Amino acid sequence: MTEAATPQPADGHDIASRARALRAQKLSTAAIAEQLGISQRTVLKLAPGPRRLTPQTKAQVRDLYMKGATPTEIAKQTGVSRAHIGSLTEDLPRQRARVTQEMIERIHEMRDQGISREDIARRLGLHVSTVSRHAGARQERETLILRARELREQGKSTPEIAQQLKINYQKALRLAPTDTPRPRLAPATKARIVELYDQGLGRNAIAKRTGASLGAVQYHTKDRPRRPKLVDADTSAPEDGDRAQQPAPQPSALPRAVSEAARQDPTKRRIGRDAA
Repeated sequence: MTEAATPQPADGHDIASRARALRAQKLSTAAIAEQLGISQRTVLKLAPGPRRLTPQTKAQVRDLYMKGATPTEIAKQTGVSRAHIGSLTEDLPRQRARVTQEMIERIHEMRDQGISREDIARRLGLHVSTVSRHAGARQERETLILRARELREQGKSTPEIAQQLKINYQKALRLAPTDTPRPRLAPATKARIVELYDQGLGRNAIAKRTGASLGAVQYHTKDRPRRPKLVDADTSAPEDGDRAQQPAPQPSALPRAVSEAARQDPTKRRIGRDAA
């Protein structure tokens, strides 16, 4: 029975020729190393990559980095690898171009005029991603305003608008203000709130008795000194701190009595353990 021939490892000339052939197919160094089973350093020695970067390309990489572009964005725009970008910018502080409110308004104006984001970035000295971020933020806000006002016209309340749009109450009120003015508390109601609070009644109980909102009660009592709390019989769920002090449970006297009896009579120790 003839044994299968063991494949002999290729010599250096064969590996070099294969590496150069793969490089001619525009494969990356990592891909060539994986196919040939050698290190990337060896691939670079056998089949060097493209020629060195020109001074203009290096200057472009550093300029984009200083304007706030990420290595991924720089790589897409210049064709330079992220590793090479890191070596070219390692001595530069990470900075982002400061965008003023005037620049944001200019971005919006030029977008309304139909100017592309690339042209806007070039005119203002910003990166395209920065222009896209601010242009998209305005579009999202306008969409949110339209949606909030549509819900208001449908008769939705401010809490319902906030819940559906997943925003807080104050933002929903700013985006879609209501035409109905909020009722103001009468002076007598304000005085009653303060009086009940000084008597020690909790804020939830005061709101229930006076018909005012909990926020209004908190506002009119925020500067009042704290008093001992009272429990209101009309309040089913008192707030924290309004609960009456419950007497601490007394320890059972049975284990102590059994222990004393066991010390006097050793035969009762078994009974004491069972009783405990």
